[in-house]
Amino acid sequence: MASNRPQPVTGDLVPAVERLLAAKREQYARLSPRFWRPAKDAVALHELYLQWLVSSDSNLCLTTAAGDAVLIATPRDGGWLIDDFAVASPSAWAHAGAALLDAARARCEGTITVVCAHDDVSQRVMLDSAGLHPHEQWWVAERALLPRPTDDADPATLPTASIGPAPPVYDPGGPVAIVSDWNGDRASLVALAFSLRHQCVLIVVPIDHADRRRQEIVEALGFTVASIWYR
Repeated sequence: MASNRPQPVTGDLVPAVERLLAAKREQYARLSPRFWRPAKDAVALHELYLQWLVSSDSNLCLTTAAGDAVLIATPRDGGWLIDDFAVASPSAWAHAGAALLDAARARCEGTITVVCAHDDVSQRVMLDSAGLHPHEQWWVAERALLPRPTDDADPATLPTASIGPAPPVYDPGGPVAIVSDWNGDRASLVALAFSLRHQCVLIVVPIDHADRRRQEIVEALGFTVASIWYR
């Protein structure tokens, strides 16, 4: 269909594609209210960011001729990251979203990673149909809701955490900790979370999609899946 034909996002199209992306941020805020809570000035900030993206040949910024989908791919670790990816309605994933993804795969060399909300069923169906596979899950919990340590944890086994602000378009209410090097020991994760109680508002634990044992541990602690990273 001609309406699905991919075309570059030019500067004059930025306000229109930002409306699509702003609507997606509002949708995702309903799926994970703290993790994806939009900042008050998110639209203005993201429009400036989009203008910068489309001005550089290093990025791939596509929309459809009908203007009902947008895809932004940025270079990352020798491949490409697609995070800003939105359509006008869930039914548009099957045609407009799929057309943009096909165009990106044809133009981008290396691994393509697409970030999708765990509960964004329509997008996940499209990604599955396109032959992409879930690679990683991001499990999220509010630090204040996690249990206090009840078992001793060996300090040498504590995972590490990178603490920093959320992306400017989001406002979870404070810094976010992203955990790495977790060995799967429950006590060590709880101890780390307790140690971060005055430093962050959210704790994120990335886990391999196939690692059901670790998923069960964090789920029992009160974590929920916010996003799935497809490749």
